[in-house]
Amino acid sequence: MTSSELPNYKQLNKFFQKILKQGKYLLNQEVELHPTVGAYPMYDRRIYYSMTNDTLRNEVYQAAINQVVKDKVVVEIGTGEDIVLAKMCVAAGAKKIFAIEINKKSYDRAQNLIDQLGFSDKIYLIYGDATKVEIPELADVCVSEILGTIASSEGVNAIIKNARRFLKPRGIMLPTRSITHIAAACLPDYILASPALSQTGWNYMRRIFEYISYPFDLRICIKNLSRSDLISNIDIFEDLDFNQPLAVDYSQEISLTINKNSRLDGFILWLKLYTSDSEVLDVFDDKNSSWMPVLFPVFYPSIAVNVGDRIEASCQTTLSDDGVYPDYKIIGNLIKTTGEKIAFEYESSHHKPVFRHNQFYQNLFAEDGVRIIYDYSPRNFGERIKFYLRDNLPTSIINQIRKLRTIL
Repeated sequence: MTSSELPNYKQLNKFFQKILKQGKYLLNQEVELHPTVGAYPMYDRRIYYSMTNDTLRNEVYQAAINQVVKDKVVVEIGTGEDIVLAKMCVAAGAKKIFAIEINKKSYDRAQNLIDQLGFSDKIYLIYGDATKVEIPELADVCVSEILGTIASSEGVNAIIKNARRFLKPRGIMLPTRSITHIAAACLPDYILASPALSQTGWNYMRRIFEYISYPFDLRICIKNLSRSDLISNIDIFEDLDFNQPLAVDYSQEISLTINKNSRLDGFILWLKLYTSDSEVLDVFDDKNSSWMPVLFPVFYPSIAVNVGDRIEASCQTTLSDDGVYPDYKIIGNLIKTTGEKIAFEYESSHHKPVFRHNQFYQNLFAEDGVRIIYDYSPRNFGERIKFYLRDNLPTSIINQIRKLRTIL
């Protein structure tokens, strides 16, 4: 065998060292799917921990609270067992805080924490539904964190609309505004081919199915997505100003232009939060955020798109039959540069009995809805690296590997 027929072991070693480094990155940064849980009574220690330790979220809230609550009466909606925002208000010099909590277990734990911290003269805990309880006096500021990644998805519109009765005539809401962005997306190949949840994710989803009493196509969040996976400009799905009257039913027109030749799989939606005019958090860029972008898998099977193709659509929000949580619908057209027009319609509801309605959800769920199909752990490294190699393996290395296989 001539030297030209032998593999370049030095070149192979260098490349596979790079693969090992990339593999470590993939284990930490792999795109993952998770069920949305915030719009259902699933709050437990794991969820509260992720919120309590969401650094950027807490920083923008603390900064905004510092600006407005000193010597003021505050009402907080949904304080949670860790009373995070109520504690921020105490630290910022609030006169008193009426903190409302609907979950009895969270209420009891919050009360214990208030007593332990010696805040019982500052934080007055109220158990019950914020749309039904009363507070002893009107407040200057209403503080809340009842936002989903689609901001309205956890019922904030109906709840904040009702909460204005807690405020003095010139009282203010905090946060002040939220924008939910939307863009077209091309998903990673392994997500497209085999969408799946972790064991933990499935456990939450199963609990939600039990709570609702039947399986349905629950909204799915997507973690660690890159902006390079977005294939269009960004538009606004909804824009909520919490210091103005809030509607519960509305529509928003969007116009997206494809900016790379790609595959169109669906839409990604995510939150841009304004706790004040100067304090802003775009959760897409915060990979540790407790708010993960939401996936609308509209185009399944996928559609090949080219630069200049356009999506014109109407995004509709309507209150579901429970009077709190919204349903969403997108109706529109993909308009190709060739003149071809492809109509589409997609609905994402809070709890309608629609199950496995498209190929994405058919791939995600077994027919009985109880299949545990993925676990994000090192044992799946082989599958992850396979896709990376397929997309990144240079021709020179492929040739070297072929030579090595011939020898072996």
